[in-house]
Amino acid sequence: MNKFYLSFLSLMMVYSSVQAQYALPSFIVPCSSDDYINNVATTLGVTNINNLSTGCNGAAPNNYTYFSNMVVSQVAGKSFNFSMQSGTQWSQGFRIWIDWNQDYDFSDPGEDVYASPNVSTSPFTGTITVPTTAIPGNTRMRILCKFASIPSVSSWNATHTWGECEDYVMNVLNTPAFTGAGHYCSDDTGFVKLYGSVTNMHLPNAYSYLWTLPDGSHSTDSILTLPKIAGPNGPSGTYTLQIISYPPGGPTDTSTSAIAQLYIQQVPPPPVVAPLITYCQGSTPDTIAV
Repeated sequence: MNKFYLSFLSLMMVYSSVQAQYALPSFIVPCSSDDYINNVATTLGVTNINNLSTGCNGAAPNNYTYFSNMVVSQVAGKSFNFSMQSGTQWSQGFRIWIDWNQDYDFSDPGEDVYASPNVSTSPFTGTITVPTTAIPGNTRMRILCKFASIPSVSSWNATHTWGECEDYVMNVLNTPAFTGAGHYCSDDTGFVKLYGSVTNMHLPNAYSYLWTLPDGSHSTDSILTLPKIAGPNGPSGTYTLQIISYPPGGPTDTSTSAIAQLYIQQVPPPPVVAPLITYCQGSTPDTIAV
């Protein structure tokens, strides 16, 4: 009974390993026919791709290359721009897919993110908005070109005659949130502590915090206790926070930077309107939505 269970468990582990792969398209003719993706670039991401003049990379029958070291990253809810272009010999149609839910396919609603309006040897450009429901972390972006026609929604793993397919890394970023507690006024000796947190990151055993203070200095403390500075300004200014998680045996998650303004004043503050946060005379903690 134990042997049967162990055999079954081993088979399930092998099955899961095999399943966790992206299916590939196939092409009857190698991309050395001059049907290929020559330029791919992104802008306005937190990090961007710049992959130019690559020619035919993939080998038949898949005409496929995975550029695992090229990453476009952006915060959920925000956008980045892209540009892509074929070689100069034959007009191509293009399509882009992104695996937002990280289930190793591009067939879910919303994962077909762009289709070119026509075929051309000129660049195609556009904007992609990261859904707020996208799972944070690294996932896959697929670009496929097809000679003389626009790839269909299901072309990401279909059979074609001429064309090429390229995959890139899409990194969906988290945005930390600030929470403050305490009080600080120019005429007292109170204090303010800032707390950072982030949701939906991979389950970590450790976080790394990087605070940037108004004077340009940094702190890696999980809780930032502001200095007791005398005078009318106190520690007022702009604070930024970035959080990184290091889960054992898993992918590293990096959050984008969150920015908040902290203003110290001598009178009880008015209601807080994010991202401005004020503290004075024992004001209650406020959470900043950034």
